[in-house]
Amino acid sequence: MTWLEMIGYVASGLTFATFYMRAMLPLRYIALCSNVCFIVYGYFAHLPPVLLLHTFLLPLNATRLLEMRRLLRQVQLAERGEVSVEALLPFATRRRVAAGEVLFRKGEPARELYFVLEGVVHVEEVQMDIGPGQMAGVIGVFSPEKERPWNAVFKTDGEVLVLSQEKVMQSFCENPRFGLSLARLITKRAIVDLSRRS
Repeated sequence: MTWLEMIGYVASGLTFATFYMRAMLPLRYIALCSNVCFIVYGYFAHLPPVLLLHTFLLPLNATRLLEMRRLLRQVQLAERGEVSVEALLPFATRRRVAAGEVLFRKGEPARELYFVLEGVVHVEEVQMDIGPGQMAGVIGVFSPEKERPWNAVFKTDGEVLVLSQEKVMQSFCENPRFGLSLARLITKRAIVDLSRRS
């Protein structure tokens, strides 16, 4: 077996390994290594389609890796120990919001949960502010009716991670630590609501 064939097999093995990866960061690292190996293989084996494909995939994977690392740092800086959402990052989407924008209205279907990265969300009915590192929309997602019990409006410009109800429920069942922290958060919010009503 020549050194070039060996690189080809290594590149193929790395690509195969990416299909077994569940965590996004390791997947991107492995994909980058695979791209480099395929670029070398494609160049020396005179395979322009392989060379071209991985020449384009390399910066794409590098960009996605940097985005994920930046988002992870932002989440770690924002977190205050309320709920860890690192396991949900690959399934979350980012949304910029403006001051005065309604995050959700009372009675609406609760299909999403929000993790605040920047800014402050004000929950009108309980006069509570939710800031960076905290979650909004938790009660509605876990309520029997799956409806928003309150109105939530942004007091400032900000940014949130949007997490679908399906992924939250899946992580709740699969990750006991995440599930426990969410249960504590729901209890805490319920206690705040009761104390402000009494």
